[in-house]
Amino acid sequence: IASRGNYPDVWMGMDHIAQKTYPGCLKDDWVVTVGANGTNGERLNSGSDFFDSMTGQPEIDCIAPGSIYNILTIDGPSLSYGGHQGTSMAAAHVSGATSLIFSSYNTPTIDFSNLCSDDIDHLVKTYSTDVSTTGWDNGTGWGRLNIGAIFDSIDRPKFDILHFEGDNYFIHGEPIDDDSVVVFLEQPYSGFSGYLLVNRYIVSATFNHTIPVGYSVVGYWPLLSHAYGMPIADTLEPQFPYWIEMLSCNSTTATLRTYTYKVLATLANSNPNSIVTGGLSAWLPFGVNTPKFPYAVHIANPTASIPEPIDLAISVFPNPNTGTVNVVFNSDKIYNFNITDINGRVVCTGTADISNNVINTESLSNGLYFLEFNDKTIRKVFKIIKQ
Repeated sequence: IASRGNYPDVWMGMDHIAQKTYPGCLKDDWVVTVGANGTNGERLNSGSDFFDSMTGQPEIDCIAPGSIYNILTIDGPSLSYGGHQGTSMAAAHVSGATSLIFSSYNTPTIDFSNLCSDDIDHLVKTYSTDVSTTGWDNGTGWGRLNIGAIFDSIDRPKFDILHFEGDNYFIHGEPIDDDSVVVFLEQPYSGFSGYLLVNRYIVSATFNHTIPVGYSVVGYWPLLSHAYGMPIADTLEPQFPYWIEMLSCNSTTATLRTYTYKVLATLANSNPNSIVTGGLSAWLPFGVNTPKFPYAVHIANPTASIPEPIDLAISVFPNPNTGTVNVVFNSDKIYNFNITDINGRVVCTGTADISNNVINTESLSNGLYFLEFNDKTIRKVFKIIKQ
């Protein structure tokens, strides 16, 4: 999450769209770039506030509250409260919304099924409230952040987001360019930097997946944070090794594509004849056997209903404990659990069920902890004491 930036009135003669700041101006699919809205819900401007929210090329994704008239926060070293404004304040709103989404949807353990940054990027852009021209514009992006609409779109069981990944792919035998081309690496990668002479190849893949009966596909997107592949570009930005695109997706299959570069020579400059080291045969970003094609499928079933809640009868003993906690379940489900201390830090995680029902607490310091069980639909928390 990054702020787009602001400018005061005296700068009005400058080309604000041309001003690039990082990380907000990294590739659109990698960073949620936030502008600010005023008290009227439109893009923040100096007609009602002290600053304008800077406009941007496709880097800007959405706007969020950033007016001095509705933001009060701690002001510098004096630690006194005061009004603040601008895209820095707006970005904090989106960061808070993201944390709320993660804490509501995700399990506390690392899991490929958990929502990730790519999902947030898609949800923010798809479900923002359009406040200017229809679709994207360089002042408000896709619109004003709408956290309620985002939560409605992931409200299980009517909606869900499924993650898939496959490794069956095909590298096309002929380069996509008639001749070898020159590309420039903005940062060193895999032993290379600067100008390179390369051949570029398509890498395509089609995968089968399964979605629950009764559901339909309402959206899909690549998971770039888990991907491995190359875009087609003459200048490769720092995040270039992690790029794929989805060509199509339905309830049973998805087709994706990326590219691979075969490095033929390093160059002194953009002239393809300025060879420094020739006769090379290296592949970027991978040796030819390691592309990754993870993707998300957004599914919906408007008729799905929440089942009657099951009484999650769990008991734990002994409490206090001296090194082990025994758990008694009334179902044969497998439950995730985590133990947090009084400061909210997770100190232990794992799974438990009827046959695996002893939790080891020997490594914990003496004191009060919270033991939480959940299976994504049911949650139960116990206070436990380690002695």
